[in-house]
This record gives sequence, structure tokens and C-alpha cells, in this order.
Amino acid sequence: MSTEEGASGGTVTFRTPAPALSPAPSWVMWSVFAVVWLVSSAGALWKNQPGTAATYLTFSCCWGGLAWSSRRSGVELTPESVVVRRLSRRRIAWSHVQAVVRHKSSGSWSSVRLLLQDGKQVKLPAPGGTDAPAFERDFQIIDAWWRANRGESWRPVREEEPRPPGQG
Repeated sequence: MSTEEGASGGTVTFRTPAPALSPAPSWVMWSVFAVVWLVSSAGALWKNQPGTAATYLTFSCCWGGLAWSSRRSGVELTPESVVVRRLSRRRIAWSHVQAVVRHKSSGSWSSVRLLLQDGKQVKLPAPGGTDAPAFERDFQIIDAWWRANRGESWRPVREEEPRPPGQG
């Protein structure tokens, strides 16, 4: 995980963490795979095997695309919204966020989720991981940004009337 803060304090960026027990971030490993397939493709062309070379080149492009997209994966906090970057980019206004919650999945992997006005949840690609103190610090940063920037017009969504037991 890396956290970058703009000089004016106007933007905070969280990058997707490296998998547990990984020697490098995912994008580095996937870039290596892309280069290996590219070299294999060149070798196949050298041996005059264009069909095999095309297949290897396709694999190289897939790994390269995955490396490029994961390199950009992360979360950016701005005064107006939270920007979630995966394969695409999604901007969510702070006023549409009802809560920022921790989510602990199986094992010790933790993640942050945003609960939206319409009841949907958005799992953030970062911060996350198994480093509890760093995760807690980053969670607190996101929660503080939400509280500071949700605006005066923000109101909690009214909860529905409680349902009778057994009709959940």
C-alpha cells in the first residue's frame, strides 16, 4: 500500500496492496509474465512458427494489460468525491455515501466498503491487506474524509420499519 498526499492536502491516493507472501506488487509480476511471453513469441518467430508466435503474443498482451490495469488500481480521495479505479473509473460523491465500514473476509484479509444511499455496497480496491495497524490508519483516513466532506445537505437514509421476525 502506498499513500500519497498532494502538497495542498487536497488529494489522498491509496494503491492496491501486494498479495500476502508476494515478493513484489502484482503489476510487477504480471509485467514479468508479459515479457516472458513476448520473448517466447520472438523465439517462435525465429523458429518460423507464426501460429505459435501469435498465441504467445496474445498471452503477452493479456498479461501486459492486466499489469497496466492493476498498476492504476486504487482509491483517490478528493474533497468532492471518492474515485475508485479498477479496470474503469467510478466517481462517488461523498453525499451519496451513508457509511464507511470495515469488512474482514476469511483469513486475515481486511477491506473497506462504502454503503451507498441506494443500499448498494462498493468494495474499495485499497486499502486492504493483512497489516492491521496500517489498515486501521488508512481506514481512519477514509472515514475522516467522508465525515469532513459529506456536506451539510447529507442526511442519513431513514431506515425502513422493522420487519417481523422470519420475514427477513
